[in-house]
Amino acid sequence: MHLHRSLPNCTNIFTTLHNIHISPHLYTNKHKFTHLYVPLHISTQLYTPLYNSTYFYMARHKSTYLYIILHIPINIFIYTNSKKEKIVHKKLKCTRSSSLH
Repeated sequence: MHLHRSLPNCTNIFTTLHNIHISPHLYTNKHKFTHLYVPLHISTQLYTPLYNSTYFYMARHKSTYLYIILHIPINIFIYTNSKKEKIVHKKLKCTRSSSLH
């Protein structure tokens, strides 16, 4: 199932994550830093950054990958058992795909 083919323009983090079947809890602290918490067992869904979004995130935990397209910078955390483990991520510019209108 190629979910990235049916993804809408990523104008809204909740819409985006809903369409790739990830249900995160978002928290914004007083310094306006947004953190994304994703249970490890549902972080195996992948999609390709084809849309002209501001930030492309790839989080890797062992052999598990999590791809998220957002318009805002965030820190990605993945649950492992009862503790939260911060996942190192890299921020890349997304390029506009010529295959999309």
